[in-house]
Amino acid sequence: MAAAGVVPAVGAAAAVDQVVFWNGVVLDTFRQAGGAPGPLARGSAMTFRAMQAANVPQAPNRSAAMAAAAYNVLIRVFNRNDYPGVTLDFAAKYDEALTHAGSSGNDASTTFGRQKAEAEVAARANDGWNDRTPYVPAGNMPGAWRPTGGSCASAADTGTPNWGKVRPFVLSSGSQFRPPAPSNATNYGQLLSSTEYNTQVTEVFQFGGKDGPGVVRNQEQTEIAWFWANDLDRTYKPPGQLLEHTRIIAERQALNQDEKIKLFTWVAVALADASIAAWDTKFQTPIDLWRPVDGVNHNYPGANWLPLSADRDGNPVTPCFSAWVSGHATFGGAWAGVMKRYFGSDEIPGGPFEATTEDPHAATEPDGTVKRRTFSSFTAAARENALSRLYLGVHYRFDGDLDGLTLGDNVAATVVSAAQVPELWTPTGTLGDLDLDGKNDVLARNRAGELLLYPGTGAPGFKPPYRVGAGFNFANSMVIADFTLDGKPDLVTRRASNGELTLFAHTGNPAAPFNGTGDVIGVGFGGMDAINAVDMTLDGKPDLVTRRASNGELRLFAHTGNVGAPLNGTGSVIGTGFGGMDAINAVDLTLDGKPDLLTRRARDGELRLFAHTGNVGAPINGTGTDVGSGFGGMNALLVGDFNNDHRADLITRQTATGELRFYAHTGRAGAPFAGTGTVIGVGWNGMTDID
Repeated sequence: MAAAGVVPAVGAAAAVDQVVFWNGVVLDTFRQAGGAPGPLARGSAMTFRAMQAANVPQAPNRSAAMAAAAYNVLIRVFNRNDYPGVTLDFAAKYDEALTHAGSSGNDASTTFGRQKAEAEVAARANDGWNDRTPYVPAGNMPGAWRPTGGSCASAADTGTPNWGKVRPFVLSSGSQFRPPAPSNATNYGQLLSSTEYNTQVTEVFQFGGKDGPGVVRNQEQTEIAWFWANDLDRTYKPPGQLLEHTRIIAERQALNQDEKIKLFTWVAVALADASIAAWDTKFQTPIDLWRPVDGVNHNYPGANWLPLSADRDGNPVTPCFSAWVSGHATFGGAWAGVMKRYFGSDEIPGGPFEATTEDPHAATEPDGTVKRRTFSSFTAAARENALSRLYLGVHYRFDGDLDGLTLGDNVAATVVSAAQVPELWTPTGTLGDLDLDGKNDVLARNRAGELLLYPGTGAPGFKPPYRVGAGFNFANSMVIADFTLDGKPDLVTRRASNGELTLFAHTGNPAAPFNGTGDVIGVGFGGMDAINAVDMTLDGKPDLVTRRASNGELRLFAHTGNVGAPLNGTGSVIGTGFGGMDAINAVDLTLDGKPDLLTRRARDGELRLFAHTGNVGAPINGTGTDVGSGFGGMNALLVGDFNNDHRADLITRQTATGELRFYAHTGRAGAPFAGTGTVIGVGWNGMTDID
């Protein structure tokens, strides 16, 4: 998920593409694991995310690092306790992958990949995946879902009813794009009395029934029904079918390994969040809609209607969870939404492609091979996937062709947007070396609340990012400094809802610098609209400088020296009249070893430097010095030593274009920045919180 302006990664040459190889392992895992699709989609998203995080220059052999990342996620997620049916020899697959990567293992690259996997698994450990709270059906109320017989004999058989409460990867919650109930009904009585519902019951009665009187489904519609099913265990399941289609198109387009891991990560994450969004709608709304096997027989008493859907022995079967919305349709909409955004068009590049299936009932060619279906657009494939559920007799039209596809596309748009346009925040002081390599880094937060670390290069620019945290949606301000006084940079966040400050101490692990939920170190900071951490009191400990939004007052909260409670009291006023400034940064610009303030005046874009007075009781005096003009078109300023010359530089972002410009410190204390700067990135206009 590298941002604009960062040189794309170049993967190590490999005899076998690691993304394709591990996608095959993932699909084999799906075939053995079986069950509801949500947990499978989650596992694949974690696998590809870890692989992407490992595909960075820190790993000398990036193919080996990716292999280690995939292996170490899979053995943890699809372990024998949670998935006793998975007997796949992951270790043998790993050895094979390392051979392809030209690695003997147990080196810096595989260690790096393992660390990425462990960080991914740790980040998802408490996301709610294992909530097994029993589902309680609404009894025999007409319209309400109930077990449908066969392997779905009781409420205990319900497929992952709590999956909609799992913490998404990118969405703010499973309910973010929750659609209105069918026919805008607020209860089952309203729904069952609506014309739309009754029309759709008749439609599924005619097109989705097992062959018999009243069924008008044609041969192609029957083929469509089975082609997209893959409901039965020992198939690659609906998410696997779409991952396989991704592989077909990616290989046909000759995408390289770096391009593939980006695409597969987008697809896998979108499928995972689509499963959460679909199950939220299925089970976390007032309408847990019964399946057509119940709805049709309610409207057509005595019909003894059965769906076309069947198990391997031909016995009618219906998935053991509620109808609205369709998981297949939501998956399909998410897949198509990612693919068309990745390739820049809904038309499939290179012309129509042949899709595959593993459903045992899918029609075969005369030679016994399974028929393939051909599509010229991503949307056409997704819509047929959605309609297949109507033809199979397990869904109504609004489950898939209407609400499911729209829900999936909304998920895809959010996943792609979050990947392309993270919100950017960077340390404002001089201690921002998060990966402990001696260079200032940048920390980015995307819209999903994930933290991405952009390692500094020691030159103007950053290496490709890797993920170092998740669940930070709650924060509306973040600062980095050594609050724990151990020589490593810690993270302090401010909670938007109540102004609470939380300290996340650096773990010492560059791959996962922040763990846990942090410790509250301050309250009542909700009225502050700018927060900086810097040693303003010149005692070697980082202090907090805040601006009050209501009156532009600057307050200094001196570090107490107590690492468990570094901030006490209400602070002391050190400046007034800063309300007209729309950017405030604290850093040593005058090269005297004391931190100064750099501000930008909102009305004219003038940069003003407030040099530290040397008086810790009144460090900021006067109206400052003009050190730059013409910065009104910039909507973000960033300071820090980004070329490793021990002087603080300036990076700006152009409002109109999102262009990043780098201004190296001139070495002159009175005029630290000169010229028009150097362009180091484009397309950053969606990023915020650059201090």
